[in-house]
Amino acid sequence: MNPNAIKDKTGTPCQAQMSGVDLNRNWGVDFGVAQTTQIGLNVNNRVDECADSCGECYRGTEPFSEPETRAIRDFLKDKKDEIKFVYNFHSNGNMWIYPFNGRDPNDIADRAPFALLAF
Repeated sequence: MNPNAIKDKTGTPCQAQMSGVDLNRNWGVDFGVAQTTQIGLNVNNRVDECADSCGECYRGTEPFSEPETRAIRDFLKDKKDEIKFVYNFHSNGNMWIYPFNGRDPNDIADRAPFALLAF
């Protein structure tokens, strides 16, 4: 539950079921970068849905604002010399979701050319 959640600019509180933080978006990598979606047919009309504290993909107030993401970050920092490999896999329905797909355009092939290879 996000106690600071408000609905749009009116200050009306969110419903309880709409006031959480999407932990997948609460990390330090690309926090708040290019998290926009196109609204309507105008390609210049974009909105940052993940900044809406009542929204389904609300990313939080800052990177690692949530205890769950802080715990994982701190664990990985503490064990960095022991951990040899981390695999992050996301899927939804009948889709393969590429890493860093929140960027527009998606530049994962340039930033991490081996990320999309099947091993």
